[in-house]
Amino acid sequence: MGGRGLLRVALTVGLALGALVSPVAAAQPPDASPRSGVHTDGPSSPGPFEVEVGTIPFFSDPGFRGGTVWYPKRPPDKGNGPRDTRFPTILVMPGFLSFEGSTVWFGPRLASYGFFVVTLASNWPWDSPVARSDQLGKALGYLIRSKDFQGMIDTERVGLVGWSYGGGAVLHAALGLETGPTTGSKAGPTVQPTGIVALAPPSSGTMASHNSTTLAKVTTPTLTIGIENDFLCLFDDHQDHGRCALPTYNALGASDKMFVQLPGTQLNHFEVMFPNPVVSAYTVAWLGHFVAKTADFDAFLCQSPPVWITGFDARIPDVPCATTSHADR
Repeated sequence: MGGRGLLRVALTVGLALGALVSPVAAAQPPDASPRSGVHTDGPSSPGPFEVEVGTIPFFSDPGFRGGTVWYPKRPPDKGNGPRDTRFPTILVMPGFLSFEGSTVWFGPRLASYGFFVVTLASNWPWDSPVARSDQLGKALGYLIRSKDFQGMIDTERVGLVGWSYGGGAVLHAALGLETGPTTGSKAGPTVQPTGIVALAPPSSGTMASHNSTTLAKVTTPTLTIGIENDFLCLFDDHQDHGRCALPTYNALGASDKMFVQLPGTQLNHFEVMFPNPVVSAYTVAWLGHFVAKTADFDAFLCQSPPVWITGFDARIPDVPCATTSHADR
């Protein structure tokens, strides 16, 4: 693949575990009885695939700023025509006044488990969640139309990860990703994400686009990871400041959803800017089940959370053993 500044650089990510049968396959987590109190780390470290990385040049498309693509290294081209190795596809959006680097670690981490990932920068650091949601759609449209990534994007398996305002963006984008025009004024397809991860999203009382009526329309399977005492809640007089993301989680209309709250102080809102084993494990397991459509990490979703987690709730009919509630923990 060439053109549009695509830069092929092989990154060795994770362990060489030999030939694997399915994308997102990795060493199975140790067996654990459903909610037995036994906790294992699951997919908390880099996965087994080598990762390639490329760039989407600055404003290659007027709808979004550009970014970096990360994907599993594919077998060599044997000259038999275009290769078609469609990967489950993840788009990652950073937060308010933040740049791509604040969430870039999700790129190599998720790609090492078999995902095609694009880590983005918002057009402007102060863009609202709604504006960021629109940019996610435009970025996906660019990937679909780009010759550089032909045969790699699976529009039936699309997931979203967002932090802070990016978390608000993915919740808004769960209603459908508008991929923009194809030729002339012809509209592109609207793509429905199959799984999303909202990291420390804005509280439901601080964003007009993030109210309970809108959140009730979100039916996409959603993992919400909150931070205890997140400073974002200081701007909402109606919030329980110790459980900032819980009202947002409770308002979601999704039948499959999970809430994980990390302990911390107000400044721990920035916890997810750096590789975090718990965030990694739950994110890979969630996207593995709902986006990649693999049961490789269902055992992890079925086990009890670490004892130091300060809030937890799981309502996942699609993974029956993982349905339990610890929200008041």
